[in-house]
Amino acid sequence: MPIGLYTLAHARPTCGLASTTGLIGMLDDPASFFVPERAGAEILWTSDGFVEYVFSGGVPTSRPIERLEFMAEMCSEAPHTAPDWPSDLTLWIDGVEIATWTSLGDYGSRRGRSNPAWWPDHMTQHGVLKVWSMDETGSFVDGVRAGKTTIADLRLMPNRPITVRLGVKPEAEHRGGFNLFGKGFGDYGQDLLLRLHYGEAPRIPAQSDSGCVAVSHSFVEFSEPVV
Repeated sequence: MPIGLYTLAHARPTCGLASTTGLIGMLDDPASFFVPERAGAEILWTSDGFVEYVFSGGVPTSRPIERLEFMAEMCSEAPHTAPDWPSDLTLWIDGVEIATWTSLGDYGSRRGRSNPAWWPDHMTQHGVLKVWSMDETGSFVDGVRAGKTTIADLRLMPNRPITVRLGVKPEAEHRGGFNLFGKGFGDYGQDLLLRLHYGEAPRIPAQSDSGCVAVSHSFVEFSEPVV
């Protein structure tokens, strides 16, 4: 999912957006988050608030969804850059809070590997690639348990849209904003990624020679990216 294709946003200065060719709208103007050109954004930043995306639910399938992963490159948002600028960044799926990760800072000591040549050296340069995940046991950030919400709590259904929100809660201890990077900025050269892992559907009961029904179950994990 390109980062500019959010369906809802709440931004506060310092804030802004940029494509690989230039700034979008005006710096520190939340209204710029709603101009048509924002669809081409490859970096966005705000000192508070959130952005929300709607992903396709994948393809119709009878397989159960056993695991969900969301991946994004991000960091805090300081007035310029600051390696010590913590921010508590939370992920919600379909309105359900998943987990919070504390970004340590806003990074600008070197240029991001994917940044266009015109991007100023004094602006935020790169983030950290983070992976939120959920399964039947709970929620995780980079494989470390971070919450109790399970995949079953979301009641996800194949072929139904999935809403993903990233932001800073009003009551967060560290309200340091965030930068979000697309494939044209930062270090990792990728857009937002939502991946669903499917188990194999139970096999249809087979008739045994004795006339009884024999039931066999086999579960294999399938990975289906939703972009």
